[in-house]
Amino acid sequence: MSVMLASIAAMGLVAGDPGGQEGQGAGPDQAEIVVEGDLLSPLRQSYGQGVVVERITIDVLTDSGGLRRSRLVLAMRREPIPAVALALGNVDPLRVFAEPGRLIAWRESDASRVYVAPLADPFGRDSLERVLPPLVVPQIDLAFGDAASPLLAVLNDPIWSLMESEGFEGYVGLSDSVSATLSVGGEGRLIGYGVRKDGRMMLRADVETIDLDSEQGIDSWFTPPSLEGILAASLADLRDAAAPVEVGQTFGDAIGVDARRRPTTLRAMAGDAESVVVLAVDAREPRSREQLAGALAEADLAEIAELLDTTVVVLALGEPRVASVFQRVVRVSRGQDQRVRVMAIDKPPHWLAAETPSAHGRAFSVEGRPWLVRGLHDVRGSDVPPFEAGEMIPSMASLAPRPLSERLAEAVGAAAREHESGGSSPARYNKKNP
Repeated sequence: MSVMLASIAAMGLVAGDPGGQEGQGAGPDQAEIVVEGDLLSPLRQSYGQGVVVERITIDVLTDSGGLRRSRLVLAMRREPIPAVALALGNVDPLRVFAEPGRLIAWRESDASRVYVAPLADPFGRDSLERVLPPLVVPQIDLAFGDAASPLLAVLNDPIWSLMESEGFEGYVGLSDSVSATLSVGGEGRLIGYGVRKDGRMMLRADVETIDLDSEQGIDSWFTPPSLEGILAASLADLRDAAAPVEVGQTFGDAIGVDARRRPTTLRAMAGDAESVVVLAVDAREPRSREQLAGALAEADLAEIAELLDTTVVVLALGEPRVASVFQRVVRVSRGQDQRVRVMAIDKPPHWLAAETPSAHGRAFSVEGRPWLVRGLHDVRGSDVPPFEAGEMIPSMASLAPRPLSERLAEAVGAAAREHESGGSSPARYNKKNP
């Protein structure tokens, strides 16, 4: 296996997923010789126009003879400002935004922690690979290179030729013992590519075009996160799980959907509120969803938010429809729903995954504008509140398990009071004496 392909596997951009049939990248190895500059210009023109967004699945042959699979999404544009955006990986992808002069990288689960690096001129694959691991993505060279630019780092001054045969239409590049195939679809863009050495398949890739329905979808790829959060010292630092949330530190972000299933972030849901309570709950299991829906309908979170002058964001870990279900029950419970907002996330962000909250959830008190953590409050279990020696023995009624709605309200109320006290407080919300 070549050094470049070994580097890809070593950097963790390919996750184990052996097997599968050879894709579009495995094509013929010989064809009529044609000068590259006369041949690949249609591909260069196709990738140099408009916005291109593609999903790429890459299989790399390992030293043991198996295959390791990597998945990424590539977005590119040449105008008005050249830019490349990447989502590398399948679980919590490494997001990258690059434009002439700079590169910004972050984990999709935590846009408040970013790495920023300068990029050398000229802008293109070579400048990106001075910061990122090797990218086996010829589309970047097609979009930003010229006839003299190498299409893949494994090819040394190849000779390209056109090939049309049953089941294959595209180009073949020959360079010493290495050959590359580019399979082209009906829209004039790649549907697959592959690399062989000494006739043995080393890499193959399948390419799928992603259609963007709206300008909002396009903008989401070319809008990097704010640099006001934590700046990572290196790209490798983004691999490390974030430390548990601590009072006084910058709070994390999360990416998900709102009640209308529109993409959003936690900070966007909080808006301009000065006082924010983030109630994180796990709604992945059907029973948990039902219990939480009933509890949210009874908890009077909107009344708490109104009385304590805060905005509550319910951050529900679960499928997208959870956001609309929970938002409806909150709206049914109170008309003041503008202070209670719900979003759903399909996986926990780093800052939440690093936490060990109770099984019932956790309320975070956040100072909105600087986005700083003021306090953390677990949603307590359904056990009976403790009483000290010498106190009166509680009545039998007081020994009954406390409903989840009361415990949710207690945690949210305690978190909201942090903004009044300026520090951690065990104060309990009481509807008669908030």
